[in-house]
Amino acid sequence: MTDKQTKSIIESIGRIIRNDIKKYMSEGERAIEINTKIPYIAIQTYPNTEYYFQGDEAQNLLNEAKIGCDKFNVTIEDYILYLASNW
Repeated sequence: MTDKQTKSIIESIGRIIRNDIKKYMSEGERAIEINTKIPYIAIQTYPNTEYYFQGDEAQNLLNEAKIGCDKFNVTIEDYILYLASNW
């Protein structure tokens, strides 16, 4: 698979998850929340499917996502949602 194809898949997964959140969750809920100061990451991929990372786990995920978003030229949020879609 080429980087261009992978980029397209990552962005598509981000859109799909965000659309599901809009469809099934209350207004204002987000698919992903990232705080780099604490650090923590809260991810909601589908109704009733949530992941939460803090401290070293969150920092490791942010580091991995930074590499992926630089390689594929996607947002860090889309890359983390892409990773979460495979958990």
